[in-house]
Amino acid sequence: MVRRKDPFWDYAEDLKGRFICRYCNKNYPGGIARVKSHLSRQPGRDIAICACVPEDVQALALHAVRGKEFPYKKRKTAKLAIYSASIEGNGAESSFSPSTSCPDSAGLHQTSLLQVCGKKDKELVDRMVAQAFIMNNISIGVVQSPSFIAMVKAISEFGIDYKLPNYTTLCTKLVQDARRDVDEYVSTVKQSWSLTGCSLMLDVWDDMQDGFFTNVVAYSPKGSVFLKSFKRLGISEIEVYSGDILLSVIDDIGPENVVQVVVNGAYDYDCVDNSTTERYPHIYRTRCVSHAIQLLLEDIYKEVEWIHSIFDEAKLVVDFMYTYTTVSKLLRGFTGEKELKRPCKTKFSSYFDMVQSFLDVEVNLQLMVASRDWRDIIDNENTTAEKVAEIIQSATFWNGVKEVIFVLDPLIEVLHLVDGRGSTAGYLYEAMEKVTVEFEQNRNSDPMKYSKLVKLFELKRDGHILHKIHAAAAFLNPSFMYDGKFKYEQTDVKDGMNYVVERMVHPSEMDDFAAELLLYNGKSQRLFNTLSVLMMKKAHPKDLIYTRLNTKMMVDYTDFEIQDTYAVTIAKLGKLPDDIDIGDGEFCKEGSIDNVA
Repeated sequence: MVRRKDPFWDYAEDLKGRFICRYCNKNYPGGIARVKSHLSRQPGRDIAICACVPEDVQALALHAVRGKEFPYKKRKTAKLAIYSASIEGNGAESSFSPSTSCPDSAGLHQTSLLQVCGKKDKELVDRMVAQAFIMNNISIGVVQSPSFIAMVKAISEFGIDYKLPNYTTLCTKLVQDARRDVDEYVSTVKQSWSLTGCSLMLDVWDDMQDGFFTNVVAYSPKGSVFLKSFKRLGISEIEVYSGDILLSVIDDIGPENVVQVVVNGAYDYDCVDNSTTERYPHIYRTRCVSHAIQLLLEDIYKEVEWIHSIFDEAKLVVDFMYTYTTVSKLLRGFTGEKELKRPCKTKFSSYFDMVQSFLDVEVNLQLMVASRDWRDIIDNENTTAEKVAEIIQSATFWNGVKEVIFVLDPLIEVLHLVDGRGSTAGYLYEAMEKVTVEFEQNRNSDPMKYSKLVKLFELKRDGHILHKIHAAAAFLNPSFMYDGKFKYEQTDVKDGMNYVVERMVHPSEMDDFAAELLLYNGKSQRLFNTLSVLMMKKAHPKDLIYTRLNTKMMVDYTDFEIQDTYAVTIAKLGKLPDDIDIGDGEFCKEGSIDNVA
């Protein structure tokens, strides 16, 4: 009896011990089992996967390799671009090629394929998520949004019986219900301003299309509220109208309810001219500390050559590792799925995060570039690959990475502080003093190497990062004052307290303020009894300047309120959130407000 020819030979040319795929035209050793593995596009089957196989053939092969019966029929393919396939195994083609889709291959219709497979397959579901994002022009950053994650979890927990609301229900009921919740929240926050006051955030940003927008947000202990947005066609209009915009907002909410104005960026800071402070002397103006530190890190990157060199070498390695699918897979195999962080061009703290991620996998990277697997996939004529291996095997590079982390870590800790949640005005001055001391020690040890770095730091520290009010807030932090870290006799503290008295204390309250200050500065037992001394190590000081760092407004308010009652310990601060990667290093919006301090 003649054995029936396997139908999968319709998709490959049988060379008796080898075969040629009819879709990608690649030549491989093996028989029909490897043909099926190749066409199934399933990783880990000891053969390169076909990036050009049509969806119907892939579905057939997928079930064949899983041992499932499936009717051999073809379906009409959808005209959707297929996602790049990871090239694996030791096939005859060059596995060093960047991952691209085949122009002539049919698209992959994920929904149909899920129905065909009848089995949970995370890769296919991930593709459906990606397709939804792409086809609906949804920002990739949404995938890290807590509300999006909560929605996906809720749908998953509800089960397969969940039905999406229709368009009418969403518009007429659900959105209106959400609006009522927001209105109630906004009303509650605004009512609190008469007691605590608020800080106004002025943010000017360019949407890269229609012009410039000025957003105004109010922050207070009760929460934060988006107030208004104004559109301008160019910087010239912003320079003309920003002061008027701010004054109109202050008049609307009541000048007695405004403590300070925080501005983000250079030109918008200059736009908020003296007219505001002249009309309302009790309102003072500061820069966004987080933004100022990012600008300082940018200056350090551009002007301190040895730091610039380490960052660029690390970025070359990262770019190479994630340009080629085979290299990135090999990397994950050696690092145990640990990833190297990619920097953001407009957020220079991400360069620090990048080099820090190298230290976690130092030995792994060195083993990888010395392995036979690396040699097998790397084209000997590729100079970039040679340079990457040279960097990873260089003791000079690793010593430089460790020195960059050691030198910049104190400054990054300050960024962690102001990018967190809660009031930080009472802690910022002390944190910057620590950075000053450590930078000075570095300069004393090697003036040639560190003088430029310290000079850049000093230029940004005074006037950009620190304001007079921060020295006063540090003195009014009872834990610092009681321990003697800051004394009224210090020049910065005295200047800051004079600023408070002149700008923020009403004439009718000056006598009472002076009397209370004498008790406070003298560490009177009426204030600093045994219980008070114990409590101030735990409780957050209610500074005269109570600045808010809450940027997520109503959603984060409850946790934020609880967290803000505890004292801040800089050494125990968490890391900054991971940057959002959209594939080319551009994963944060320039000009956006981060936080206030």
